[in-house]
Amino acid sequence: MLRAVFEGYAKCEKLNETDPEDYPIWGYAAWNEFRDPLATFVGCNRDEIALLRNATEANSYIANGIDLKPGDEVLMTDQEHPGGEHPWNLRAKRYGIVLKKVTLPRPVINPEQVLDLVSAAITPRTRVLFFSHITTISGVVLPAKELCKLARDRGVISAVDGAHVPGMMRLNLHDLGCDLYSASPHKSLQAPKGTGFLYVRDELIDRMWNTIATEGWDDAKLRAE
Repeated sequence: MLRAVFEGYAKCEKLNETDPEDYPIWGYAAWNEFRDPLATFVGCNRDEIALLRNATEANSYIANGIDLKPGDEVLMTDQEHPGGEHPWNLRAKRYGIVLKKVTLPRPVINPEQVLDLVSAAITPRTRVLFFSHITTISGVVLPAKELCKLARDRGVISAVDGAHVPGMMRLNLHDLGCDLYSASPHKSLQAPKGTGFLYVRDELIDRMWNTIATEGWDDAKLRAE
């Protein structure tokens, strides 16, 4: 793996691509040669995948990209990683959204406990349900598919921090039914450092705002790219 990384750097520094738009040095290329197999591996379409550096960066795109008004609620658990929780804390401090936390039992005995707690915490002001597929704190696997369905049924956007999942569990994002999913393949999948991705369900892409803009940011045909 390290050899492939070094060879990639050597190729990059030559800047001898036929089309200058293919230069990987720019850092925001589509990289379809990687997005295609990744999308197959995680069970979604290529155009729903954005390549980023890690789940923390993806979580910041999520927190900054969803339209929210002061007083709108984001619901999460009390076992979120700082890279998942603090993008929302920043949004709350700057824009007045409200963060609510569900306290998970330790240990979680069955999925129904989690579903009941989350269901009871959702209010008419809840706009986003954010939770870890596998929590960093305790390593518990939360019932992600059921939580995403609960959110969908209640008109709430589901955003899942899956930093620890690729390489540890089978993952099919379409089957999972989430709206957004962040991951860090450099963890369990042991991909090179600085390789992460953000999944955005196609129906939600046009509702997400960019955090970083360059040419094409407003081109709907580019989808998650």
